[in-house]
Amino acid sequence: MYLSTLKKVIKKGGYVIIAAFSLKGAKKCSGLDVKNYDQNMLAKFLGEDFSLLEYFDYTHYMPSGEPRQYIYTLFQKN
Repeated sequence: MYLSTLKKVIKKGGYVIIAAFSLKGAKKCSGLDVKNYDQNMLAKFLGEDFSLLEYFDYTHYMPSGEPRQYIYTLFQKN
């Protein structure tokens, strides 16, 4: 449902920023299992309607000092 909505509301030439837990990131958050991604997995999820323009890894430090690894991606609709 998320993907079909995204494809409907983003116009050709529009941009999408997606941040997700990276493959190096936590496997659980607040006790819940999470899905981990890299830029290729997100590109595959969005499909040929979107082109990956840029991505970077980001480390967020929790108040406890524990690092959390994320990936940020920028896509443009074809």
